[in-house]
Amino acid sequence: MNSLDYAYLAGAIDGDGYIFLANYYVKDKKYSYPRVELISLDKEYLEKIGEKYAKSYSIRKGKRSWRLAFGLKDSKEILLKIKDYSVLKWKDISDVLRNKRPKRERNPSTKIWSKMKDVERQAYLAGMLDTDGCITIIRQGERGFRTDIRIFQKNKEFLEMLHNEYGGSYNEMQWRIPIKEIKRMDVFKRMLMNDNKRKRLEISNKIRLLGKEGFEKKVELFQDFKLINHKYRSSLIEKYKSVNSCGKL
Repeated sequence: MNSLDYAYLAGAIDGDGYIFLANYYVKDKKYSYPRVELISLDKEYLEKIGEKYAKSYSIRKGKRSWRLAFGLKDSKEILLKIKDYSVLKWKDISDVLRNKRPKRERNPSTKIWSKMKDVERQAYLAGMLDTDGCITIIRQGERGFRTDIRIFQKNKEFLEMLHNEYGGSYNEMQWRIPIKEIKRMDVFKRMLMNDNKRKRLEISNKIRLLGKEGFEKKVELFQDFKLINHKYRSSLIEKYKSVNSCGKL
């Protein structure tokens, strides 16, 4: 694996990961070890992550999601590998590697962001989209379609960083950019590991590339997109009772 793989994982963990110290007792003596978990509604996605990045891992079903827990040795090795790419949870990583309980501070590191190569930033965003983002297609008027990528975060400073780097728009909860405005993002598209997100992005790109004469084909692709989204949402609704159009609870 290379820097793009670890930048991707850093983005995924920054999006929906959990970093903490776990306590274990041996003959009444307490030992603390760093642990890493990744949360998703998509079990198959977590299985792919576990197979790629860990020798030991487990997946369990929680109340509202699936949880991938990396093994003890893998957790520490992963944190050492991603610490130079984690923009949001860099402080948590630093704390647990020094055997300190993380304070859950979310001050984005402009230093880490500025040191990352452009392709590493793309890989990082791919990880974040796979865990904490979505792709949307919206009908506009009788013959128009708008295709967007959205990243959800409650950290407005981080969303502003994305806006300054790539454009688009942002508010206190999300950053949104039309797919047609995305530049130099070949690595971003290639690094996606969530099959559902990858399929939706492929359809969105096809719609974007069709001209006015391809309206009927756009409608057909739009129906395919809605079908993929419907199947995904239906499976989630069956499991969790409530979910929005981006697959968020």
